[in-house]
Amino acid sequence: MRSFFDRSSSEERDLAIRLLPGQRTSADDGQDCIEDLLKQVAFGHDAVRAIVTAGDEHFVLYATKVDETVKFNLSDAVERLTRFVTAESSPSISVFYRVGKEDGLDEIACLATLNRAQAALTDSLSWNEGFLAKSSLNLQRGQTAGNQLSWPSRPAALKTIRPRVAALWSGLAVILLVLVAVYRTSSHVGFRQHFEKGIWVRYDVKDSEGPRYQLQFSRHNVSDWENPYPDGKWAVRIDDQAIVPASLMDEDELRYQKWFRQRYPGMRDVVDNKDYLSKEFLSDPDRLKVPADWLFHPAHCILALRRYWKAKESGRHVCPRDIDHRHIHHCLDSLDEWFFIGGEMRKPPPKPTDYEAEWSLVWKTKVCW
Repeated sequence: MRSFFDRSSSEERDLAIRLLPGQRTSADDGQDCIEDLLKQVAFGHDAVRAIVTAGDEHFVLYATKVDETVKFNLSDAVERLTRFVTAESSPSISVFYRVGKEDGLDEIACLATLNRAQAALTDSLSWNEGFLAKSSLNLQRGQTAGNQLSWPSRPAALKTIRPRVAALWSGLAVILLVLVAVYRTSSHVGFRQHFEKGIWVRYDVKDSEGPRYQLQFSRHNVSDWENPYPDGKWAVRIDDQAIVPASLMDEDELRYQKWFRQRYPGMRDVVDNKDYLSKEFLSDPDRLKVPADWLFHPAHCILALRRYWKAKESGRHVCPRDIDHRHIHHCLDSLDEWFFIGGEMRKPPPKPTDYEAEWSLVWKTKVCW
């Protein structure tokens, strides 16, 4: 059961990882996710170097320990790096983050940098120790391995490089000052994500009654969930894929879940067949993509707002994320995009026709207890 808490992943999709030679893997099957690698840096002795692949794109990941005061936690760093890979086009990103130690000692600060690489560059690597670092440091834009700077020409080249280095360090100093200022101004916030008796506490449930923990299953930890899952004790909410105590499912929730079951038969099958507790299901990217339509996410957000309102009115919640202000802010922004569109008033369009398009939900099982 302990390993379930230790290996709980953040709510982001896994990206393909290839470790560089000489790197140790922490996963039993050798298939680490970004969260595994970032955590490995904190609890290990060596820096981590890896190739991250997403489709046809390749990224070089470096992570190491640092001595800094850091605002981001592990899940924030994973979310930010994943968003960079999946939705941004800038060449690189660097993120400071902290990892809490389970033995109650001080948190460990780390720095991760993710650099976008052309496929041709990545494919040309020979994978011998240190080759990647030499390539990225020695080659400048427009150069190839055959026309690197020779030693006699380096002093002259350094004259042009030094101002750039100075500018780079100046920029880093400004960034560090901003990070420290932001951290200090936000230090008055009472809640910080942390470990509690070996369990990661991700959401602030102060002044609210209900389950305290909400963690996500992955192919690594689902088999460690020791609860035999007796019928009637637990229930599954389709819209956020959360396993919740059945006693906390009221009539309103059951009515909405009935709507999701009727409209999305693929999701209903995942629940009825208990695929969400299957290691094979959670390991198959194709099976995880469950058919959905354009209504699914707006419907989930409306239901999330209802849960938030009921929890705040009653002082009782079902899942910790139900009262997370960041999730509610995300849903409000999403609904804004759907309904506050540009243009003048016009005749309402016909109701959208249901069709089997590219809409799909990437299933992510969570448990609230």
